[in-house]
Amino acid sequence: MSNTYRGLNRAVLILIGAFLLALGVIVGLTASWPLAAQRWAASAEQLRGTVSEQLAKTAWRLGETELSWIWLAMLAAALTAVVLLLLWIASQGGGRSPVLSKVQTPEGTVTVQEEIATTALKTALSQDPRILHTSVSAWRLGEDIGLKISLQARKGASPRQLADAVEQLVIGLDRLLGTSLPTLISINTGARTGWSHEHRVQ
Repeated sequence: MSNTYRGLNRAVLILIGAFLLALGVIVGLTASWPLAAQRWAASAEQLRGTVSEQLAKTAWRLGETELSWIWLAMLAAALTAVVLLLLWIASQGGGRSPVLSKVQTPEGTVTVQEEIATTALKTALSQDPRILHTSVSAWRLGEDIGLKISLQARKGASPRQLADAVEQLVIGLDRLLGTSLPTLISINTGARTGWSHEHRVQ
């Protein structure tokens, strides 16, 4: 329920993983197989000669020095990659909304803050002994706003019963707001569940 571009993220991770895997295979082969090491050294030497030749062909004088435009192109490509990475990082997450809903009335617009739903749902769910911890947040889904409710369940609690209990609370909230909110209910278990008697204050 965020603005993160999952497809782009996965594509980037796949490319990075494939590059690292290929690099690991090359290092492993050159370290354990003498023939592979020899071929790698020969290929590297050939590549170095080709690069040097191309740099010499594309060099142009800049003051007292000669500079190849290939270096400038590589610098421009590196700067472009940095800008794209910064934009990608900035696009991660997001989508949170401090406003839960806006209702038009003859007198004007009534804005309901996300904190109202958060406090009401957390207070109601804190009374349920089957729940150790509750997190409630509002997220923007296109033109709509939805709720994400995450529960840390006590060991042995029925996820179906917990989901039904939360659903009833959300229905009551919908009636109070006069609108139906898209809701994601996440029920988690883990180490904290097993140690609940050490952390929960009755």
